[in-house]
Amino acid sequence: MTTSRRLADRKVEKFEKNITKRGAVPETTAKKGKDYPVGPILLGFFVFVVIGSCMSLIIQFYVWQIKSDMIQFNGS
Repeated sequence: MTTSRRLADRKVEKFEKNITKRGAVPETTAKKGKDYPVGPILLGFFVFVVIGSCMSLIIQFYVWQIKSDMIQFNGS
């Protein structure tokens, strides 16, 4: 596979320019660690919805279980 001399020279030049910049990372691109992608209010709302729906399903299951037991008890 052949490449043009101009393309190869451009790649070499880009590589050489990148070597001189190693280790010189600007402060703004480094991650701080305390920046969350989701805010605490949204996270709290999400937890509230998930736990609330789980509790609702658990209560609904037990109510259904009690009703089915009462039907079987009264039916026999």
